[in-house]
Amino acid sequence: MYMLAGVISIGNVTFGGMEDEEKVIITYDEDLDTAAELFGVDSDDLRGCLTCLENKTRGEVVQKNFSKVQAEGGFQKFCTIALKFVNFVNTVCFY
Repeated sequence: MYMLAGVISIGNVTFGGMEDEEKVIITYDEDLDTAAELFGVDSDDLRGCLTCLENKTRGEVVQKNFSKVQAEGGFQKFCTIALKFVNFVNTVCFY
């Protein structure tokens, strides 16, 4: 139940920033905080996953911020995968 409620809650998250800017922001933190609590993760970690990509190579950490378009695309993929997971759990548990 928490996973489905988290997916519904995270659906309210909106991204701000210009289309061509290199950095995107989440415009309303309360929706993100609610979703993070339902998923059982830290809200800063969830924000980082939705707004940037972090690569670690040979001890060096490289962080690349997403543009608004990239963040929205990744966000849609995340929601699709989460909903498929909820559907799978419902199928296994209730049928």
